[in-house]
Amino acid sequence: MGNFKLGRGTAVILAGIFAAIVIAFFYFVDVNLVVETVRGADLRYLLLASLFLLIGLVFFTLRWRLLMGDKPPFKVTFWASNLGLFFNMIIPARGGELLRIIMMGQKTAVTYAEATTSFAVERLIEQVLRLLFFLLAIFAGAGLALSTNMLVGTAVTFLAFVLLVVWSIRHREATLVIVPGVVGRLPFLQETAVRDSLAKTLDNLEIIAKPKQLLMVWIYSFLCWGAFTAFYYAILVAIGFPQDGRLPVVLASMALAPPSAPSHPGISQASIVVPLAALGFDSAALTAYGILAQLVEAFWMGTFALTAVFQSGLSFGQVLAPIDDGQGVGELQEQESD
Repeated sequence: MGNFKLGRGTAVILAGIFAAIVIAFFYFVDVNLVVETVRGADLRYLLLASLFLLIGLVFFTLRWRLLMGDKPPFKVTFWASNLGLFFNMIIPARGGELLRIIMMGQKTAVTYAEATTSFAVERLIEQVLRLLFFLLAIFAGAGLALSTNMLVGTAVTFLAFVLLVVWSIRHREATLVIVPGVVGRLPFLQETAVRDSLAKTLDNLEIIAKPKQLLMVWIYSFLCWGAFTAFYYAILVAIGFPQDGRLPVVLASMALAPPSAPSHPGISQASIVVPLAALGFDSAALTAYGILAQLVEAFWMGTFALTAVFQSGLSFGQVLAPIDDGQGVGELQEQESD
């Protein structure tokens, strides 16, 4: 993660994107119907959704803590996780991720380098899960065609990728000689830069190289995503979404906008509504669903984020100072080593 200061041009682009989303929302969606749907939501299922969300956040925390060698206390890791998730809804460029790394580095025995490395592995796992849920959404009837050849090709490619990663970790020195030599011949790439980047990637992957640890990481991951899936499903039940469309919508939502990677209001809803509405699902119901889901996420993650600041003894100024100064993880690690 690099510099988080926004230039005037970037700010204008972001404002333009947000304005386009708002205009599209009012043009394509029946706002009155959305409001009525949200108001008519069943409170019992919203409470049940909250319970599933909290369970998912617990397993999200347990996985991140395991990736850091079980070094930080669970409570601090939980507060830091929610601090990052909540501020991802507010700060551009997913700045919340930097905040949780900062809190771990400031309040626990975990170094910035360890927190950053564990985060990188976590994101890799999340991408694999998003691909898996995308395929599950297809099987559940989200309206996309998938041939047998494509399925076999995807499975073979994924297996080859896993085997290549395992081989690369076990033969680190050979990998750092062969790969940079080949990739470094491509335009705009330098062998030294490729070798440094690859070395950092292998360092990240070594965290889950042990079979037992790898197994627990995936157990926590599936329990986390299982709870988040139930969270989305409960939201759909709360608004009376048609039963035959719930499963594909939930699975597609997990692939497109999982609670473990929240984004800004409007963008979060658009990432769900636009592709699913194009497949024939009701746009107003999808919008109400997206709004309610993010409201529940924002309430709980925001509550835990505030608790994180108060419990840690840090002020918001201290937490946000590295971002206000335009610092990224690289600068923080340099300060740590001095």
